[in-house]
Amino acid sequence: MGRFMATRSYSLVLETQGWKKEKEAIQHAFFTTNEDFETLVAAVPDEIAEAHAIYGTPDEVREQFKRYDGVIDTPTFYSAGFSMTPERVKENIEFIIETFGKK
Repeated sequence: MGRFMATRSYSLVLETQGWKKEKEAIQHAFFTTNEDFETLVAAVPDEIAEAHAIYGTPDEVREQFKRYDGVIDTPTFYSAGFSMTPERVKENIEFIIETFGKK
């Protein structure tokens, strides 16, 4: 998430939401310590992650996803892949399908 939040597009979103200081910390971590994954992760506060993503156990993400009922027509789910093996990304995608796929 930190990699996306460092972009100009998300930068504007974070500023309008009152997270200027956090935006600057994320950008600093990304642009100056990009190889230090832990610093970039630590730069994204839980409040920002909660406002911009759903994450957790299958039950938790299904519950969090309810906040988008009536707001979006077609959800798009994404698995982070930075610093993960292709096998782990595939596993995440399988979890997404298992959690949200139509039965």
